[in-house]
Amino acid sequence: MVKTTDLDLTSSTAASPSFRSSAVVTPTTAGFADGSDGVTMSDRADLTKLTMRCDPASAAASWMAVSFGSARSDGDVLIVGMRPDEFWLIGPADGVERARADVPTSGLRSEVDLTHGRALVQVSGPRATKMLEKVCGLDWSENMTPPGSAVSASVAKVSCDIVRAGDSYLISCDRSFGQYLIESLADAAQEFGLTLGD
Repeated sequence: MVKTTDLDLTSSTAASPSFRSSAVVTPTTAGFADGSDGVTMSDRADLTKLTMRCDPASAAASWMAVSFGSARSDGDVLIVGMRPDEFWLIGPADGVERARADVPTSGLRSEVDLTHGRALVQVSGPRATKMLEKVCGLDWSENMTPPGSAVSASVAKVSCDIVRAGDSYLISCDRSFGQYLIESLADAAQEFGLTLGD
């Protein structure tokens, strides 16, 4: 048995693992894609996903400038009020790092990079809302969940966090459910016509 005291963690030369999505396009998924423009689905799991927790009355929360259940863009970074004291920064790694550096430390309690732990799928197009209604019980009418909404819900029986931007949705779940979620969404989109994005 190896004891933790026997491990030398200071001399490791291993590089940080490069990002690899948990989802792949399978023959089954690709078979659903007919190239029409009803729903476009893209794997966006490579985007950096940083969660920050802070006191809702703090300078850090004030900088976020979003309330619970809403989102805003700051350049190429999406800032999401996912819980009353939890905010997400989603975007390219350099953009998220720039935004993170601007967040005041007053009231900031923790920050965790969830990039490798969360799948992220973007569905968009004129039929994306209809497709989502098949696999999620929320009311997606614009008066209930307008663009800029951030919600948590079951999607195809998977616990997900969803951000709406017009007819586009970012859907995030635990990495281990990523493949199943993509295949379930592809199946739901089949009747509307599916294009697989990059």
